[in-house]
Amino acid sequence: MNLMLIVDVPVKHHIQWTPNQEDHLPWDQEAQSRVAPGLRELDREQTGEVHADPVGYKESSVQHSQKPAPEEDTKEEGWSGWGCTDNSQAFTYGFQLLSTLLLCLSNLMFLPPVLIALRSRCLLEASVYIFTMFFSTFYHACDQPGIVVFCIMDYDVLQFCDFLGSLMSVWVTVISMARLHSIIKQVLYLLGAMLLSMALQLDRHGLWNLLGPSLFAVGIMAIAWTFRTIRRRHCYPPTWKRWLFYLCPGTLIASSAVALYAFVETEENYFYIHSIWHMLIAGSVGFLLPPRAKPDGRVAPLARRKGCGYQLCVNEQEELGLVDPGSVSINSICTS
Repeated sequence: MNLMLIVDVPVKHHIQWTPNQEDHLPWDQEAQSRVAPGLRELDREQTGEVHADPVGYKESSVQHSQKPAPEEDTKEEGWSGWGCTDNSQAFTYGFQLLSTLLLCLSNLMFLPPVLIALRSRCLLEASVYIFTMFFSTFYHACDQPGIVVFCIMDYDVLQFCDFLGSLMSVWVTVISMARLHSIIKQVLYLLGAMLLSMALQLDRHGLWNLLGPSLFAVGIMAIAWTFRTIRRRHCYPPTWKRWLFYLCPGTLIASSAVALYAFVETEENYFYIHSIWHMLIAGSVGFLLPPRAKPDGRVAPLARRKGCGYQLCVNEQEELGLVDPGSVSINSICTS
């Protein structure tokens, strides 16, 4: 073994070890081949390089733009082994691109509910659906474990806005179905937004964050429909077509979406199950959103002649204090 010591200055000492070919290494070639990739990965982590392989892709240390990298990020991409160098089950670039596009483009199913809401003059509901579609698209573009990632802002902000938009879409749809007075409806919209924001800060991934507001809104809708049924002595909504072609299909689609989200969705099937969840929720909104309110059939009051009939005609002499107000009749006031 040749040991060469290079002394530059008293402060720095450089030691270089150059083994000969006949020197015996402390480990065999097989062990060296297993450990060397891991050591190369550590070196790439220090330099910030990305390790790529024809079979799959992974990021060893480069974080997504403003996205907190999880401790097991490489495991999520299918890489395994002591040094995360086993790519036998790694996600290919095509699979990562397909899953990203599927999760993002499935949000375009909110376009029909937006058009239906605008046609029904439900502007608040339409704005909530647009908010949900926008932030859900870019959240899923940022929430990918591979290299197909695009973040327009902080990851935590995108996640919060996506969850809030999803819950608000369910909330405003059910409250809109209740056909409440405009003032009461707007108050419930505002209270729902504040309470849902608080709930999401407490636990964003809790199942009751979805079921709780949904059940509460359904209770409000049931009370409003029962009150109308008793007052009108007729089932509300009154037409069987509304029940058969809109309410029943919409309820069935929404129930299927909740069942998939609660009992079927896992980390392995997240890409396509969650995309189906997007499409089912948007489709149910299109069925459940109520149509434009029709006139109640009351006869409008007849238009009165301009001036007479209203206490708006003013006698100039009375206004100037030239006559006694008690001696002036309505007819004299309105003749001017």
